[in-house]
Amino acid sequence: DNLVDEFNRYVTEKRYLVVITDVSTIEEWDWIKTYFPRKNGSRIIVSTQQFEVASLCTEKPYSVSEIDQKWSLDKDFYVFYKKVDAPTKEYDKPESSSKADIGTAEPDGKEHVQKPSHESTVAVALEEDQLIDRAAAKAKVAHLVDQGGQVITICGMGGLGKTTLVRSVYQQELGERFQRRAWLTMSRFAMSRSFNYEEFLRDLFHQLRSDHNEEKEFADVEKTRDETSGKESKPEANKEHTETKLTKIASEHKCLIVLDDLSSFVDWTLLKKLLLGNISNRIIVTTRELTVAKCCSVEGNQIYNLELLNEEEALNLFKKKVFKDIKERENYHRIPDLIEQAKLILKKCGGLPLAISTIGSYLATKPKTAMEWRSLNKHISAELEMNPELGMIKTVLTTSYDGLPYPLKFPFLYLSIFPANNGIRWKRLVRRWVVEGYSRGIHNKTAEEIGESYITDLINRSMVRPSSKGTTHRSGRVGFLEVHDLIREVGTSKSTEENLVFTLEEGSNLDIQGKIRHLAVSSSWTRDKNAFEIAFDLSHLRSLTIFAEYKPFFISDKMRLLRVLDLEDTNDLTSHQLHQIGKLRHLNYLSLRRCYKILRLPNSLGNLRHLQTLDVRDTGIINLPRSITKLQKLQYVRVGYVPGDDHKQREEFQDNTFAMRKCSFSVGNVIDVD
Repeated sequence: DNLVDEFNRYVTEKRYLVVITDVSTIEEWDWIKTYFPRKNGSRIIVSTQQFEVASLCTEKPYSVSEIDQKWSLDKDFYVFYKKVDAPTKEYDKPESSSKADIGTAEPDGKEHVQKPSHESTVAVALEEDQLIDRAAAKAKVAHLVDQGGQVITICGMGGLGKTTLVRSVYQQELGERFQRRAWLTMSRFAMSRSFNYEEFLRDLFHQLRSDHNEEKEFADVEKTRDETSGKESKPEANKEHTETKLTKIASEHKCLIVLDDLSSFVDWTLLKKLLLGNISNRIIVTTRELTVAKCCSVEGNQIYNLELLNEEEALNLFKKKVFKDIKERENYHRIPDLIEQAKLILKKCGGLPLAISTIGSYLATKPKTAMEWRSLNKHISAELEMNPELGMIKTVLTTSYDGLPYPLKFPFLYLSIFPANNGIRWKRLVRRWVVEGYSRGIHNKTAEEIGESYITDLINRSMVRPSSKGTTHRSGRVGFLEVHDLIREVGTSKSTEENLVFTLEEGSNLDIQGKIRHLAVSSSWTRDKNAFEIAFDLSHLRSLTIFAEYKPFFISDKMRLLRVLDLEDTNDLTSHQLHQIGKLRHLNYLSLRRCYKILRLPNSLGNLRHLQTLDVRDTGIINLPRSITKLQKLQYVRVGYVPGDDHKQREEFQDNTFAMRKCSFSVGNVIDVD
């Protein structure tokens, strides 16, 4: 603390020139800028590879110039800078920074508005791109602020543009409505698993103070307390003193405070008493978690769920990023191959502004040909993983994964078993989690209830979402889930690192190190038995999920520890190909759902003494083998008939289903026959 105080005094009294290189995120800049006075004639030079970071570091109003340079043929260089009046003799005197303005105030207190120039075209276009089709969202946020609710929360997955949206409103629509303003990036105050409350207080006070005299008074009181109270009581005394000063400011002035990227309702509980002293004050929170949003904005109508861009909005943003020239945009519509590749790129982006903007900026520097874009589509997973120009996408989305509590991490990674663009049946996922041990009963809650709570938590954290394609359960619960393609890329990358999940697909690298626990076979994989058995040590496999044409060698005697065999929707699978199933003695879960050619189960089914779930719904099975009575651990049986015109067959099957329901408790511990 003494070092920080000494530094603050030094940079307040002296003019300084500071050069900061390779700033990669706006969060880094938000953290740095708090320690430097802005109005004493000093200068900061920042270098960055991110166009967006440059514009946000410089802040409004700014100009931008392209550097005329000779050493690179494929890169453009830009300089962002503020234009301010020439310094006067009064420059050494600190001016007020109470509004924590992102823009620079003129001596008369009015924000200087610079007329557009040819040089600023690039920067202006950038801002328009970031906020394309967000005019309605900006108006909504401003309206919520005016409505009277003290806390407005903007909620949604990472990369949606929550920070950019609120920053724009903070700069423009709300700029003149409040006497004091502060912007706090909450990730700055994260200390391992705790929250640095003292640092938060210091930063908030630094932004809300009216002038440097108030700060000096604050420092003098701290010094007096140090001398009279002793060193041991200093941290607590300083905290209480800062809280008192902030409470006074918040009660006497109309304040606007932004808490950007709040991830814990525990942190909010700590802060709300301090911040809500004046009913005229407004707090805007951005968060990825719906639970946090509901905790902050108790009134549901004060929560604004920011949505993904629709197809038209996404295409408009993409074209503006790729084609800086209007004529190029017009020519785009005359090249069918380019349009087709753009659709594939945008499908991968899934309406996420961050992804569209980043990939669009990257393609703006490349030849605008179908061949170039086709190459990106073909290798897009590798590009997102390895290409530093696209690294921002993974960085932002990985933050969501890193923020998951430990019990949720493996259930989330497990989702990478399922193909992209496919809905995941809710009950299928929960039952698989249970038999794999990822969801266990705790206290008075069953493993299934814990699994259901995991799904709710992942939805609230914007990691998965209810699928619009799936049916709704009779209880009102959505029957299917889906994962955004780019979130799934994060899960796939992490699960590969952990040797948790491997997907066999066209072009897969079969040089696999370590023990694979979960194997999925994609519909694009068409190789033979040798490739399959050589690639893996099958003896450690815990689950096998087939999405491809069925091959007899998929089930092997080597799979001694296999717990899950999921053959759902394997339409070409026939009854006689199931003879090996009886050898998988540790099997807990067997699904043959919608395997329409399956007419009967082998008697060896009785060997599966650990089987808990049997799903044969929508198959041709009429009767279950008598050996099913040996399955003492069986809990869930899913049965059904093939839709058709054979009334007698359906009637016979329904009779058998009724009989199973009657004897369900004499068949192991069956608790659900449906």
